[in-house]
Amino acid sequence: MRRTTFARGRAIGMVAGLVATAVAAGGAPATATAGGSGAPEWEPTSVPAPDAILADVAGGTRAWGVGYSLAADGAHTFEPHAFRWSDGRWSENRTGGLPAGSRLDGVDTAGGDTWAVGQRQFTDPDRGDTAEAVAARWQGTRWETARLPLPPDPFTELRSIDVLPGGQAWAVGQRAGYEPDSVRGLVLHYDGNRWTSVPAPEGVGYISDVRAAGEDSVWITADDRVGHWNGTAWTSRRFPEAAGERMSLSALTGSGDGKLWAVGYVQEDSGVRKPVAFRFDGRAWTGVPMPESEGEAELADVAITGADRAIAVGSASDGGPRGFYALDLSPGGARKAPVPGQDAGTDGSLTGIHASPAGLWTVGFTNDGGAAYLPVAARKPSQEPEEETPGPAEETPAPAR
Repeated sequence: MRRTTFARGRAIGMVAGLVATAVAAGGAPATATAGGSGAPEWEPTSVPAPDAILADVAGGTRAWGVGYSLAADGAHTFEPHAFRWSDGRWSENRTGGLPAGSRLDGVDTAGGDTWAVGQRQFTDPDRGDTAEAVAARWQGTRWETARLPLPPDPFTELRSIDVLPGGQAWAVGQRAGYEPDSVRGLVLHYDGNRWTSVPAPEGVGYISDVRAAGEDSVWITADDRVGHWNGTAWTSRRFPEAAGERMSLSALTGSGDGKLWAVGYVQEDSGVRKPVAFRFDGRAWTGVPMPESEGEAELADVAITGADRAIAVGSASDGGPRGFYALDLSPGGARKAPVPGQDAGTDGSLTGIHASPAGLWTVGFTNDGGAAYLPVAARKPSQEPEEETPGPAEETPAPAR
């Protein structure tokens, strides 16, 4: 996921996203809606944080949700948050081991390994406002921040990570200088022992998401294109934009048979955003027809729900507060899907979604116009049991703050 950011100072131009939109635009608030006959509904869960945005979620019966809030001490921009779902409740795992002022934007877990990525913002005595990418691995009792081979740019950030069962991981984001047109993609690879830098595709700026099948097959979304790494070189596919429109792809997901889904939005010259989705059948990318809408909407994340089926989440507006938004995707088109309940009169966005044999998780935030952002996490359990690989030996979760 994704583009859910808020910041102070010079870094604002680098990380602007959905939060600024959510407090300024309008639309009808979303409410919980039952699915088809016999389909489970979204179950709200209580997140023990009075003021936080949840940016991403991963896992099933033992899920992780990560996010951030504005720091209250005045010395830092952000305060990181990491929550663990276990025994039917969320507990906040103390974020010891993370640098002060960190923000967590992405999380993934596989084969007993859990990684979270983001950035920390600070003031450098020589360069002024600075942002540095962060990657941290959960060690059972605390996070351990990794040494990253970062470029010398004053601004770097990681926005998404894909962890593979064999211990490898891929993380993506962006690097930038102080000039507005200096944004370039950032790609890092973890081989199980150390992180190395992989050259980003030529001409690519912000890289929003990554999905990997191994060292020789990695997919990314970046701006208006998808890219594929074959182990030695990148190829990319740019999607056509209509006159007066700018496309931004936010996320992608893939299945074991090589099929992929990518989602995001197109923004018209008027500023109105419309959702977009594309499907890769193993040979070619095709657009997914979107439902007609008089308002605006954008998609932030996507997860596979079955053979040739996926669900995408985001936010929508038709003149009042922004509301939760979801679409069921199939090759033949998209249709509106049920969303978790949202308090009337609040702005809100769904920022992440994850599918596992245990069901679906989605996360996000709401805001009533005040300074606080309320974290949102909801699940839609399946009837199938899930087997999860144990991670590092863990302490008893800390009590909720």
